[in-house]
Amino acid sequence: MPAHGADLIATFNRIPLGRKPFVISFESHLPRLFNYEKTAAFRYFSERLQDDRCRKIIPISHFSRRVFLQQHEASAYRRELEERLSDVIYPSVEVPAEIHQDNRTQGQLSVFFVGAHFSRKGGPALLLAAKRLHDMKWPVQFHIVSELIVGGENGVWTDPPEAAFFDEYRPLLSLPNVQLHGKMPNDELLALLQICDVSVLPTLCDTFGYSVLESLAAGVPVIATKVSALPELLEQGKTGVLLHLDTDEMGEWRHLFKFDQSGQTYRKIYRQTMEDIAGQLVDAITHMLEQPQQLTEMKTNARQTAAERFDSYKQSSVLDSLYSNVLQ
Repeated sequence: MPAHGADLIATFNRIPLGRKPFVISFESHLPRLFNYEKTAAFRYFSERLQDDRCRKIIPISHFSRRVFLQQHEASAYRRELEERLSDVIYPSVEVPAEIHQDNRTQGQLSVFFVGAHFSRKGGPALLLAAKRLHDMKWPVQFHIVSELIVGGENGVWTDPPEAAFFDEYRPLLSLPNVQLHGKMPNDELLALLQICDVSVLPTLCDTFGYSVLESLAAGVPVIATKVSALPELLEQGKTGVLLHLDTDEMGEWRHLFKFDQSGQTYRKIYRQTMEDIAGQLVDAITHMLEQPQQLTEMKTNARQTAAERFDSYKQSSVLDSLYSNVLQ
């Protein structure tokens, strides 16, 4: 890896080779060799993490810290690795100087969803909720930014193998209260987000959920499943709503990788989970419509939280201090 005369390499997830000292932040497993803990490759990269070049290992959430310690529970290097762990340093986002909330549609609730892996992010639950709200004649408009990638055959690890499994949900994309935007450049995506009232991330598996930070910075509260790091980012009733998901002691969806995902048992679990999340989404969205003053307060709280906890200028100073200290 070229270091271009740097005194220190700061990297994310990937362990650099060479002679330069480095600090590394990570989102879940490190080394990122899932279920390869007994291999020579895992031992090799674990040794890189405990030698003198590695000055700090930075978890970006308490969830990532838990996963890392569990991953190295039986490691010969556990003590050395734990000593190198820093406090949690969350990722950051640029908080706009002002937000033009007057651009938001009056008389209806605009809901924002983003995720290339449509199924993993809970897209089918969103569509089921859209159908119920349409039938109930609630004034809600859903904006979906997604390439609609689904199916294990397309690399979506939460899914049954064949993409055709999701054909039962596709007709709901034609609902009059659903607008599919496809893939968007980031500046256009953020512009769309700023005219929405609430963001949704009903995900089954997300190590962090970066769209949550972007939503909060735009003054948009978030409805998300209570999984992985998401409960660390959102405060129930203040900056968003946390939906129930059956999770294990680590905070991950309990049914992930526990069944043959091509079998009927898993398909039934997936369908039922989408139905359960959809019901919770309907309840959360209708509550926001019935309590507009509370929604207004949540929008203010969202932006304040982003400025206090996730602002890039504040986080940069924390990292600058860490970089300086590890080189002394």
